[in-house]
Amino acid sequence: MVCLASRGMQEGEEVELSEPLLELATNQHVQFPLFVSTTRMGDTPGALYPRDSDSVTALPPLGSRLQFGKSLESRPVPVSLRALLTETGTLEVWCESRETTHRWKLSFDLRTQATSETWAPEGGEESSGAETVFAPEALAKAETVLAQAFVGDADPVRVMARLEDVLGLSRSGWPMPALRHLWDVLLAHESFRRRSPEHESRWLNLCGYLLRPGYGELGDDLRSEKVWRLFNEGLYFPKSSQCGAEWWVLWKRVAGGLSRPQQTALLQELRPVLLPGNRRRKNRKRSAAQQFREMWQVAGSLERVGVGPKGEVFDGLLGKTADLQSLSDAEVWALGRMGARELVYGPADTVLPPARVAEVLRAFLNCPGDLSPSQALAVAQMARRSGDRARDLEEDLREACAQRLSGNENTRELAAIVRTVKPASPELRARIVA
Repeated sequence: MVCLASRGMQEGEEVELSEPLLELATNQHVQFPLFVSTTRMGDTPGALYPRDSDSVTALPPLGSRLQFGKSLESRPVPVSLRALLTETGTLEVWCESRETTHRWKLSFDLRTQATSETWAPEGGEESSGAETVFAPEALAKAETVLAQAFVGDADPVRVMARLEDVLGLSRSGWPMPALRHLWDVLLAHESFRRRSPEHESRWLNLCGYLLRPGYGELGDDLRSEKVWRLFNEGLYFPKSSQCGAEWWVLWKRVAGGLSRPQQTALLQELRPVLLPGNRRRKNRKRSAAQQFREMWQVAGSLERVGVGPKGEVFDGLLGKTADLQSLSDAEVWALGRMGARELVYGPADTVLPPARVAEVLRAFLNCPGDLSPSQALAVAQMARRSGDRARDLEEDLREACAQRLSGNENTRELAAIVRTVKPASPELRARIVA
């Protein structure tokens, strides 16, 4: 083990480790294990020590892919280490190239301790635990792209493609620290969304994408408070259907970071629009169809809302029609998410009682023919086995749902999570969160 920070290191203190001589494997997935001790005395930063399992505790290792150049070939780079203990309790470790000006930042949260050497992401899903770490030069180029799109004269519509180009990686592979870094930069350009509908719609789209799912990274609580201020400001171009749609996409993406009062306020804003009565529903303009779809997905994503207001919207949606087949895919998705037995991030005390969803499940079971993909997903979420008697359905109804789902090979995974307590696959989880 190499000592990075010694006992008694003060917040804000920084140490440079010229020794030992190290090589960093770039452009490939690597893992950095970290150990902490509350008993060892006299350790010196940069010194090597044998591992003593009795005196150190393992923290969650950081899996990373450190980018070097535009080539994707693995390449060893001689580096030295620099460590900084921040005021928030994070140990920042910089790997600095001995041959070039490249440097990479790694962050370990010292306030989160593991009980073993192995660590799995929340939910128990399999993951390599590795993420790319962009070089500061690449992030600086990305900052310039954002400034050019919203402050300068570059086309805001192409900003995402330009970000992918300068970062050298598809947006789906951007690590959370980089997403949040770009979000912080984007927020500084918030006032420029008023330049045009195109600027506002693209800004809102990026704002939600870079902050999704609203939690999971140090500082997300503060970021969520900042983004909530937009709710009271509203849109600068409310007549733009694209801005309207992106507004609700934003709230769907960041909903997980909002508090219960904030989510309840969102639902209160949505309810009179989503449940105005059939007359207004029939007179909707086609241009607003996407907005209504996104609004229903926001409503379903508000998992911290209490059983009372959530149940009222759930019942109101069912009361719109006597025929479940007439509900749109977005409405059916919202039913499934609001009536789910296992929430994505919400607390167990906001799960609707089993009796509340039993009637709608029986109605779905009575639908002729195969269930649509959205209907099958809704049934699986409302009938899913959680292992908690207070949340689970009666055995006969749950088995009837599983039987209906197991009859189609495309829905057999759904049948499996209804019959047994098991985590959803990454693909199924993506469908659940839309």
